[in-house]
Amino acid sequence: MKSLLAAVAVLATLASPTAATSTPTRVEASATPGDGWHLAAIEQGRPTREGIRARRLRLELVAPDGGRTEVLDVRQRGYRLADWSPDGATALLTSDYPKPVALRVDVATGRTARLPLPARVYGAVLAPDGSGVLGMTYERQRTGRSPVLRVAWDGTTQVVSPDVDSGFLPTPDGTGLLTHGTSWRQPVMRVLSATDGTVTARIATPRSCTAVRWWDDHQAVVSCVAARGSTTLGLVDVDAAAYRPLTRRVHPQRMDLGHLDARRVDGHLYVQVAGPCGYTYLGRQHADGRITRVRVPHAVGNVLMVDTQGDRLVLQHAISCDGAAPRSALTSFDPATGTERRLVVLPRDEAFAAVLPFGERRPSGY
Repeated sequence: MKSLLAAVAVLATLASPTAATSTPTRVEASATPGDGWHLAAIEQGRPTREGIRARRLRLELVAPDGGRTEVLDVRQRGYRLADWSPDGATALLTSDYPKPVALRVDVATGRTARLPLPARVYGAVLAPDGSGVLGMTYERQRTGRSPVLRVAWDGTTQVVSPDVDSGFLPTPDGTGLLTHGTSWRQPVMRVLSATDGTVTARIATPRSCTAVRWWDDHQAVVSCVAARGSTTLGLVDVDAAAYRPLTRRVHPQRMDLGHLDARRVDGHLYVQVAGPCGYTYLGRQHADGRITRVRVPHAVGNVLMVDTQGDRLVLQHAISCDGAAPRSALTSFDPATGTERRLVVLPRDEAFAAVLPFGERRPSGY
């Protein structure tokens, strides 16, 4: 009942006639993405307690002020937004149904090119050099290994690395791939050449870690296994080959099951915290290491931290595990004052499937 009443309050507050009926414009030459822009994948279909039963997937550019530009609208065949090139020119959609396939999207024109992928390829991202896509292949049942393949736009394939055990994150300069060891038990992160898979750096970590995203041009946020199956965050400096902790477990509360991402705003560290039943919320880390929940106005379900804009956080409101179904929204939140400004509020039959910030690479399979 509490979730239902809160959801009604959210709809009354967020779903103004302007927000509820706003629609994206068609792509124009002036809609050139840059800092503060986002590429959003929006599912459209029948709303259920578990989310949208998607029939279509729409790509939209979202400007810093919330202005929307439609890039592409496709019938839903299991497509997901997998990657967006750092220059904003190319998006990558992938699907496993009925066979693995990649869809290259020209963001300026909406034109697409379809690329069939080899069987068992998953977690595909754009190759840093623009030559095609990179993806992992699951071969462990047959060979005991999981190679990384480059699939060129003409369909030719090349083995980049003979064996990785998790996703990989292209380096900011495009020359390498950040991943961990060949076994999930190994407390090490490696940098592999994006050309031939040669190991160019090894960074010792306290426990097994996986890459989340780049913190800056030489440090990456990594998620590391902690006590009792939870996770904490650290920073891996690939230039100095050093690791330092970013979050830690200090008297963890019942709702804090692990840390997924972190961003610094106005001198404070804000953390994406995993709670029970797939629930996620926004937390703030204090000087003693404690992380407390940040109350976000109008939030009913999950609160996802998407990006930063100056001294504000870009947040996504999403469905929660208890069936509370607020409008899917993208907002700008000032954590210092606790005020929130809506950027995009979707109608009831739509929801964000993914929102990618301009210029920010994500790991394969993220």
